[in-house]
Amino acid sequence: MAHELRFSVLVLPNVAWPEFLRRCRHVEDLGFDALGFADHLVDWAGGKGPWFELWSQLSAIAMATSRIRLTTLVAQIPLRNPALLQSPRPPLLIAAMGPVMLGLAARHADIWNSLSFAKTFDAQIEETRQRVAAIDARCAAIGRDPTTLRRSYLMFDPGARASGGVLGYYESEEIFTRMARQVIALGITDVGLYYPMLDRQAPMFERIARDVLPALKTAHAQKIAHPGKSARDNAQ
Repeated sequence: MAHELRFSVLVLPNVAWPEFLRRCRHVEDLGFDALGFADHLVDWAGGKGPWFELWSQLSAIAMATSRIRLTTLVAQIPLRNPALLQSPRPPLLIAAMGPVMLGLAARHADIWNSLSFAKTFDAQIEETRQRVAAIDARCAAIGRDPTTLRRSYLMFDPGARASGGVLGYYESEEIFTRMARQVIALGITDVGLYYPMLDRQAPMFERIARDVLPALKTAHAQKIAHPGKSARDNAQ
């Protein structure tokens, strides 16, 4: 089963409401496929600013947007009873990095989400490659076609906090394209980004949204439509 390529943006609720709302609308206007929201009761980075509650955010942003999908990254099970999602339900995304959760994601998830806290991007790619192989094996063990499970990945920059909020993948179009292609090559079709933390990276964020992401989507769509051609091209 082939899945289209989608890009989402995680917008942290650590700014005043008017700015938070502006950022969410900005992401929609730029053409992203989904908005992601974190589910924590406090700012895990120790910030002193606002921090909005998850379901309240979802309700308010749903009223303020018209097209973009809304997703939780993620909804904490100790705080949110999964039984409240009775049939029909939204697609179930399960974040899983360890062996137990990978097994649960293989059995129950519509979308598997992962990220890596490894210190280098190459190490993150290798760790994620191993997790992809592991969840494929778990799907096979229970008789599930692994291609029925969408794969979601949040691009985390471990150096952002120490560098004052600089996200490495927003330093240039070339850097972002190289990194995103490596993520997509692992079979990831839902790629998550952080909203830029620094104003100076906002123009590059916008350029990537308008110029780079459509090109990546087109290339992915062509690969789905002509898988044999892609294989021949890679072999040449």
